[in-house]
This record gives sequence, structure tokens and C-alpha cells, in this order.
Amino acid sequence: MKPITRIHHAIGSLLLMLLACGCLAHELPDNRLTLVLRDDNHLSLGFYIHYADALHRALSPRTSFQEFTLVYSSLAAADFEKEMQRAQMKFRLGTRVVLASGAALTIANWQWPAPATVQRSLQERAMASVVAPSAHSHDAPTEIRAEVVSAAAISAVSVLLPDEFQNVLVVSYRPAEVWIQPKQPSPVIKF
Repeated sequence: MKPITRIHHAIGSLLLMLLACGCLAHELPDNRLTLVLRDDNHLSLGFYIHYADALHRALSPRTSFQEFTLVYSSLAAADFEKEMQRAQMKFRLGTRVVLASGAALTIANWQWPAPATVQRSLQERAMASVVAPSAHSHDAPTEIRAEVVSAAAISAVSVLLPDEFQNVLVVSYRPAEVWIQPKQPSPVIKF
């Protein structure tokens, strides 16, 4: 094989590998829940959910997504906020964290996205669906936070999530902590 042909072949192979990696990366689960055990009895929940889709399933599942975005993006701000609170109530009631003993834990300190931000996102999706109805949306997942504080130490939990969230990848861990003294390197930090 000539050197130029080998270079073209190598470039072509590299492009195919990059395209394959990009396709595989795109297929990673979008909806995630990260559970972080901060202390023996403090669990942080970090949801990353395609919020517009979850709202659609919670508020208007019998309509098309396009119709949902057109209707809800044009609501008055106060009306939209009430609808969002209605959906959030469903999401809260559908989320359960249970200890291995079977005791249900109280989830508190929910932090939801701002209604104006969500409505603006729906307006963008509505415009995109009119301008390019066959285009696929690549919205970033919306972050929702909550926490659980248990009287008993948490060693294992079960989680039940709302149907509106669909499939959710759960990642759980307990952070390793290490103090670093001034002018001293840290001990080896392992992952």
C-alpha cells in the first residue's frame, strides 16, 4: 500500500472510530439519579431528568408532545407555575427511599428548576417543533435536588421513582475524604 493510501485509510478508520464513539456516547442514559451518602445518616439525591418530557407525561399524557409544548409554553406565568407545582407534587409522591429494614425515609429540601426557566425551555421546544418538526431535540437534563436525613445509619436503600421519569440510571457512592496539611502532599487518592 502506498504511503498516501495508508494515510487516507488511517484517517478514514479514525473518523469511523470517532463517529462510533459519538454515537455510543449519545446513547448513554439521559435520566440519572446520583445518591451520595454524606454521613452515616445523610443521603443527597441529585436527579438529572429530561424535565419537559416528564412534565408532559405528568400533566398532559394524552396529547402529543408538540401540542403540550404549544399549550403550556403559552400559559400565563402564574398558571404555568401552578401546573408545574401540580407535576412536582406527583414527582414527590412517586419518589420513595426505603431502608433495608423496610422503613420509609422522608425526602426533604427539594430544589426544583425555576418555572420561568422551564417555561422558556418549553417555548424553545415549541418553536423548534414548528420550524423543524422532524429534528431531534438535544436538551440537557434538568437538575433536581433533595436529601434524606435518617435517625438510623444508612447502609442500604431501595428507591422507587415516578413513572413520569421513565428509565433512570442510578449511581451511588460514599465520598472518600482526606485532609491535606499545608505544604504536604495528600496521601494517594484512589478512584
